[in-house]
Amino acid sequence: MDTISLNEEDCPSSSSISHGYSLESIELRDNLEYDADDHECLLKFTSRFINRHIQYELNAKAFQYYLDKVDDSPGPTTYYYLARCYLFGYGIERNLEDAYEFMVSAAQLRHPDALRDLSLLFSCPSTLHHTQTFRTYTVSDYNYKRLKITSLLMSASLGSYNQSLQDLFNLSQFIFWQDMICHLDCIYTNLIDRYFDGDERHLVDLQQIAMRNSKLLQTHSNSDDMIDRIYRDTVLTTENELFQDAKNFSEEIIADICNQLGILRYIKSLQPTEIHHKGELLADALKYFQCAAKLNCAAAYFNIAIYYDEFIHYRHNMTVTKLQLMMEASARGHALAQYELGYHYLNSMSEQEQVQGWLYLMLSSKLGYSDNLYLVGMSYLRDDCRIFDKKNVYLAKTMFKLAIFSLEIPSAKYSKRECFQLGFAYHHSLYLDDVHDSLLYFDRYRLAAHFYAYAIKNHLNFYLPCCYLAKLIEKRRIYPYAIEYIIELYNLAICDDDIAVKGYACYRLGKTYSNQSSGTYYNPSKANEHFANALCHFKNVKDSISGQYHYANMLLQGLGVVRDRSKAIEILSTICNRMRHFGDPYKSYLQSKAERRLSQLIKH
Repeated sequence: MDTISLNEEDCPSSSSISHGYSLESIELRDNLEYDADDHECLLKFTSRFINRHIQYELNAKAFQYYLDKVDDSPGPTTYYYLARCYLFGYGIERNLEDAYEFMVSAAQLRHPDALRDLSLLFSCPSTLHHTQTFRTYTVSDYNYKRLKITSLLMSASLGSYNQSLQDLFNLSQFIFWQDMICHLDCIYTNLIDRYFDGDERHLVDLQQIAMRNSKLLQTHSNSDDMIDRIYRDTVLTTENELFQDAKNFSEEIIADICNQLGILRYIKSLQPTEIHHKGELLADALKYFQCAAKLNCAAAYFNIAIYYDEFIHYRHNMTVTKLQLMMEASARGHALAQYELGYHYLNSMSEQEQVQGWLYLMLSSKLGYSDNLYLVGMSYLRDDCRIFDKKNVYLAKTMFKLAIFSLEIPSAKYSKRECFQLGFAYHHSLYLDDVHDSLLYFDRYRLAAHFYAYAIKNHLNFYLPCCYLAKLIEKRRIYPYAIEYIIELYNLAICDDDIAVKGYACYRLGKTYSNQSSGTYYNPSKANEHFANALCHFKNVKDSISGQYHYANMLLQGLGVVRDRSKAIEILSTICNRMRHFGDPYKSYLQSKAERRLSQLIKH
């Protein structure tokens, strides 16, 4: 056993995903006078509002939630998140042995992230140059490479949403890993080609390959024996399995290998050196995926759908649509296909199809990804949809809190949103009378600030949280008060692609600069500039409740525009006539405010 430099940031997880923004890349606006040459100062200031006691409470409750499920109905997600708790010390003291047991259990049940993270438990002599300490099992270089590449390949073949494919591509650029990738490619190609030719001579070749590999193995330590156990007890394919007579192979194993070969060919097509052979390699990848699909492999259907546009681009004939492929994968239990279908039907104009979308998303939540848990939480808040008999605020909040603890789907259509919704719920006391909340021994504004700041620090759909954290500080609900950071948080939110959020950030900047209590930052001219920008954004917003509400508010107050009461009433009426967003605390709150405001205007 040994130690290497490894912490959670080294994991290929959602925290390493780029959301199109970095603090290093923005320009500071308004010539702020604080020491902001290093843009990290804004992040450090924001991080002050992340309360470690709140985060510990969330982690401890998540750990207990999954621990309770072990004796009830454990699944791969339960085992995987318990492994992460023990590995990183979330809500429990770190324990490598328990992390190993739970991670292997999750891998046996083919959780894609557990397969990806198996290698985090191990190190080898060539990786011991790291400096920070993290307890691991030490194995030979060969065994470490064998486990990491094989498990990453299996993980990637189950669906590209877990970043394993990107990790494999990155490793393929280094000589240290290339021999193992080529080795697996050789074994699998040899086996599959001869299997479908009905030629059993491949057994001789495989035995020769295995003999060569045995010479590469160092003397087994106890840790190396653990690698063998993983291969023996999980679905990972080893050379020893390939010794069997091909006639005795299950179709599942053959389909699995075909699917993995498709991934290997796809990765090869991404190599800059193969640019002139890309079409040929994609054709090869499609061939193997189709072979796996014919053998009833759900992941193969999903992979064809995911890379569908590339196959079409290179004029490879496709006789089915992407939606049909997703349906086939979903029917065979593929969670990420169910996730895709959920979003597809959720955007339908048909209420029946929207309900179908919610049901698909609930099915896909079995992998425990943040976005799914968030949406399940939203479904518990709805009382206008035929999913549950009545809304359940307690379960909704439980799902939101678990979602913060959970990994997000790297290529999700939306990044983590539960941070903002939880922050907003505490900020405005939504649902607090409906259910006992164990976190309420913290001040609700401090809770709101924690979730807003957590979203900003981790780049989790963070532009709107920037606005509301700034607003909390500006209203002096939380401390320290710093007008320069308030302005910079609003400026940061202007970077959002959502014009409704851009408009709101400009609106808030206008309010800040027009407020005499802003001291030296009081600037009516600059306030009018921001109000004009806000109006420009809001006029182009048609579908956003937030954009329409704040536009009406500006018309009523005459901010940057001549007062127009009748136009404001028209906009507020439009908001009130829209379908209620019971499943979205933020939109529901704004609709309720619009109704109250409209009622007051009509009375007077």
